Amino acid sequence: MSLIQHLIIYMVSPTYRGYSTVNNPSLDTAIFDMELVKADLMNHFMTKLGDRPMRATFGSIIWDLLFDVFDDRTESLVLQDAERIIDDDPRVDRKEIKVFINQDTHEVKVEIKLLFVEFDMEDWFVIEFVDHS
Repeated sequence: MSLIQHLIIYMVSPTYRGYSTVNNPSLDTAIFDMELVKADLMNHFMTKLGDRPMRATFGSIIWDLLFDVFDDRTESLVLQDAERIIDDDPRVDRKEIKVFINQDTHEVKVEIKLLFVEFDMEDWFVIEFVDHS
């Protein structure tokens, strides 16, 4: 195979490869690159801190804050937790984080502007925490 063929394959093949069955009714569960990174981050945020066996520091505390009194302290804890999770992933850098809290419905929304390091591209990652119980 020539150098040009190697470069073409390198340029079009995904950097990150994985799979997800979340919101995917089709048989093709493969996801790649930025979509995979976002799925990994979503998994991290959607897991309650301490729920992952053998990984006590994996997960988010935001679920435990949904029924706390929403004040500056709570907002600060949400922000710090989001920063910790994003900083834990070397594939992304955080550019901006916005926290929205709805005290009436006990919902928290976090919007994070990410820089995907390998691709030198920015995109927003949005996650909503809603207690459905």
